[in-house]
Amino acid sequence: MKNVSNDLRIIVTMTTIPSGLKGLEEVLTCLLNQRYRQADKIYINLPFVFVRTGEKYPEDEIYILYEKIQTSKVNPHGVIVEITRPEDKGAITKIYPVLDLPEEKDPNTVIVACDDDYLIADNMIEVVERWIKEYPNACLTTGGWIRGNLFSNGIPMYQALSFEKEEVRKVDWIEGSKLMIIPRKFLAENSRELLDYSSVEEDDIRKLLMKHDDHWISWHLKNNHAELLSIPETLILDKVKNDKDYHISGVKGNSNKNSNSKNITASNDSNLSYGEQLTKKLQGTGFLKFCREVDTVSSYLHSKGVYKEKATMYPIPMTMRCGLPALFCIIILIIIIIVIVNKRKSTK
Repeated sequence: MKNVSNDLRIIVTMTTIPSGLKGLEEVLTCLLNQRYRQADKIYINLPFVFVRTGEKYPEDEIYILYEKIQTSKVNPHGVIVEITRPEDKGAITKIYPVLDLPEEKDPNTVIVACDDDYLIADNMIEVVERWIKEYPNACLTTGGWIRGNLFSNGIPMYQALSFEKEEVRKVDWIEGSKLMIIPRKFLAENSRELLDYSSVEEDDIRKLLMKHDDHWISWHLKNNHAELLSIPETLILDKVKNDKDYHISGVKGNSNKNSNSKNITASNDSNLSYGEQLTKKLQGTGFLKFCREVDTVSSYLHSKGVYKEKATMYPIPMTMRCGLPALFCIIILIIIIIVIVNKRKSTK
């Protein structure tokens, strides 16, 4: 089936880690079999080496994948797919390489940054085109977030659930795993600006922004006067089956054995910098650590005057699911303290 319209160029860009190649084929099958409107081009950004672990990308698997997506069975509409081999810059590798391509300089092009962990609805491109035409001066997502405050109310962030009232909602940042829909005009001419973190003086904050690219990208978009909106669409479906051993919210499997990353710790010095005061919170592991990192980054950006949206509570437009584990841990801790105190009193 041919594209229903050609007046808007829509490209899709994505990346994965070596252990995610297996699941990438499923995602590409969704993208290559859209019902009404096909992507004008799809970019798969695969570095030669996964910097975090030093693992090389399996060239034989990449070759097999490329051969499969050229067949009419997998790619019946003949969508052009290009595999780029950029330097690994972390999660932001899903988007930065296309900024340097001569054919992707048109400010009217729409870039859809897609996650490699989830299947995509077969009407995604059509829906993206419809919404971007309605909001041409906005960057869109199906899962935006609004800053909370982990240490004042136990909620580091609120997720915008626009579909509950079928309305578009302003958000502080757009989420990579729920599609980043970005008009090219809101990004710099090349990748140099997006990869330059020198404006962030605090080393700990800079490391977190490099890890949590959603915030870094959203900051750039807002600086370029883009409105960030969460649209009432369900375009992300089931999670794919892959062998990934690393996720941004934590590490599973044995990948941490080869990891060069270090836990971020704050100094005990009473004269802590702003970044050190914030990152002092980064104690713990797994999901709670992820929440604390997001809280640290969003608090930093709030101090820079970026994150200013307010989370309304009715009719439950935001979910507090990220804050509940923190609240649960605090309650359990209080109970344990009470039990210990009572035991000590009884022994006396």
